[in-house]
Amino acid sequence: GQLQAAGRRSSDLLKGQYRNSDRTEIPLNGLCYVLSECMVHLFPGLFTSYRISWGDGTTHWFLRFSDGTILDTIAENGQECIDSKSYEMARRAAFLAKVLSRRARVLLDRAGLAAPAQIGGQ
Repeated sequence: GQLQAAGRRSSDLLKGQYRNSDRTEIPLNGLCYVLSECMVHLFPGLFTSYRISWGDGTTHWFLRFSDGTILDTIAENGQECIDSKSYEMARRAAFLAKVLSRRARVLLDRAGLAAPAQIGGQ
């Protein structure tokens, strides 16, 4: 909840290709990578990160618990926000670096959460 609230106030953290995207239905659209990255670092070993590659060159990141339950960080209350078939085509994916990105540190700070030193596992 705190991360999502901070994300709603953080359009400056959107990457270029997402800055002009429609966020009417999903206000956190474009922040899936950084929100997922924050959650994996805050709760090491609890989630596995997944990525969907869309035909337009963009991606969508989300998390799965060990039992397969989806946590979509851009969806209200972490529920699924895209169709089930899209989640099924996702592939397990590691983040670009093992340490928190600058965007993730900024988002955690804005959420009032302490940034962990390094990743404990995916």
